[in-house]
Amino acid sequence: MTNHLPGEGCNTAWFDRLSDFEQKVIRQQIEFKRGKWPNLPDGKWSKNSSCTYPHILPSIALYDGFSSFEEAQRQAFHEDIAGNVLAYCKDNNIALHTDILNLKSSQSVCFNLMFPLRQDYVLASRVLSPLLPDLREVTKIEFEYTFTEVTEWLGEGVATPGKNCTSIDAVVWWDNIAGQKKISLLEWKYTEKGFGGCSSANKKENVTKDFCKQNWSACGVGESCYVAKPRNRRYWDHLQSAGINVDSLCKIIKKGCPFRGQYYQVMRQFLFAEYLRKETAGHDVEILLISFKGNDSFKDEKVITPWNTAIKGKPPLRHVYADDLNKAIQDCSIADKKWQEYLTQRYFP
Repeated sequence: MTNHLPGEGCNTAWFDRLSDFEQKVIRQQIEFKRGKWPNLPDGKWSKNSSCTYPHILPSIALYDGFSSFEEAQRQAFHEDIAGNVLAYCKDNNIALHTDILNLKSSQSVCFNLMFPLRQDYVLASRVLSPLLPDLREVTKIEFEYTFTEVTEWLGEGVATPGKNCTSIDAVVWWDNIAGQKKISLLEWKYTEKGFGGCSSANKKENVTKDFCKQNWSACGVGESCYVAKPRNRRYWDHLQSAGINVDSLCKIIKKGCPFRGQYYQVMRQFLFAEYLRKETAGHDVEILLISFKGNDSFKDEKVITPWNTAIKGKPPLRHVYADDLNKAIQDCSIADKKWQEYLTQRYFP
């Protein structure tokens, strides 16, 4: 068993089961939390409220120093943007994730690195130029982006950003040096072990679980899929137009529905991209995965390359590192120094 975490005297079996990268991140976040708020108690995990964890911030229920849950949430973000982030989420009806108080939340990573760029598009254009080929100008940035027209097209009903529908962590609208209109849909990952899979495959209500384990292309498009019937999702109707070749994916997965695992989330994002192409004539739309270099779960040969072999006639899934984005931020002379220091202390010590 590994040594107890700094200042912790409880059993840490949960910590030993984590990857080396996740252990490293948790230690970083504990050091950040205890350095910034030495008297702040530990918080509870949404999936286990019987224990407290040293890398989770306390809610108002655990700490009377906060006058509201919103004040507790503010601690998840850089202090100079926290109020604006929460106001942006309120104005756009965005549901913050239930684990936003967990300091390894990928949603807070996305906001902390990207939200200052939304406040200054000149800064955004400088910082993002190494990641967006031939970038001339960033014109717009949004978070947890979705809208009812696209969710209805996908069969998901009315859109609630960040909750129970397909939404994009961050979206960047930009022009390249040739004057072409571009849209990059950014999916952020921090310590996750992969993309999100299909939760319906193991639901008790799913009486067609055997179908999920069969070769999907040989069983008929959506005929026995619980997601399609009775949940009425229309993903299968749009696969071909989005350039997703199911037969190619089945050869990669070899057994079972190719969307049962982590390609379920990627598939929905590619459908979202296709809707934007149809509705924004003249825009090129791409999906961009942003992960951390130490997280081996997102090595190109594991995820990116296999998926892209099944994409026909559409921009492939592209992969960039948060580390490279941070380097661009640190190297930018017009970036706020306090923000640069915050990112270094919290994510890139």
